[in-house]
Amino acid sequence: MSSPTVITFAKSLYDADALAQSIDAYEALAGFVVEESPDELRVTITDPHPDVADLTDHFANHVLWATITTRRRNEEAAQ
Repeated sequence: MSSPTVITFAKSLYDADALAQSIDAYEALAGFVVEESPDELRVTITDPHPDVADLTDHFANHVLWATITTRRRNEEAAQ
C-alpha cells in the first residue's frame, strides 16, 4: 500500500463540479477524500490501482479537462 497523495486545486482556477465528475470517473481506481476551504479543494488520493502508472497525474489532468469543458458549456449557454 502506498502512502496517500494530496493535490490542492485552487478554486479560482478549478471547478468543484468538474472535480466531482473526475472523482466519479476515477473512483474505481483509487480512494478520494475532498476537503473544501474558501479558496481550495484539497483531494487526498489513497490506494491507487497498481496497474495504472501516474494515476495522480492522469487524475489532475482530467480535473483540468473537465473544468475547461464545464466552463465552455456554461459560456455557450449564457450566450
